Amino acid sequence: AQTTVTAATNLEHSATAAGVYSYVAVLKRDPDANAPLNAPPECELRTPAAVLTVQQFDLAPLAVPNVCSGGEAVFSSVLTNSGGNAPIFTWQANASNPYNPALFTTVSNGGTNAIVSTTGDSKLTVTDNSAAGHKYRLKAENGDICAKYTDTVSFRVKPLPTITQSPSSGGCIDAPFVLSAKGGTEGQTI
Repeated sequence: AQTTVTAATNLEHSATAAGVYSYVAVLKRDPDANAPLNAPPECELRTPAAVLTVQQFDLAPLAVPNVCSGGEAVFSSVLTNSGGNAPIFTWQANASNPYNPALFTTVSNGGTNAIVSTTGDSKLTVTDNSAAGHKYRLKAENGDICAKYTDTVSFRVKPLPTITQSPSSGGCIDAPFVLSAKGGTEGQTI
């Protein structure tokens, strides 16, 4: 299907879906208002087609990890659609003001952070529980063609349950016994 877009000398247009688009500039000379009725038709010049390939490039949302005290927070995302160049992944964190997206900084690999990226996915493991509450996001770039960010997420650290008294009595084979623990929350398994 052909769509005509009228512009003076420059065209700025956004494709709404992935695909191959062809653009042709058509230059027309306006007919002279004073020309006689039998004047030749207006002149027209067409440029060769400019072909633009629009790639689909989307990231799956990050899941909020559940972390127990001393555990690791693991964030991961995959490309759900990709075309063109291999993606470049960059993890970003915002510790100082999670409501200001301009304050995100690149997370380095090493120390308390471990980053593993493959062709279509990337994973960030945070082992420092003091990073709870920081906002994290993943940026994926497809060369200089496309860049996408996931929504930001954070994690919170849940305290470990504590056993208030260790079992201290003996028992016999095939005889039932009872263990009790306190300090956990409903849904935790003993």
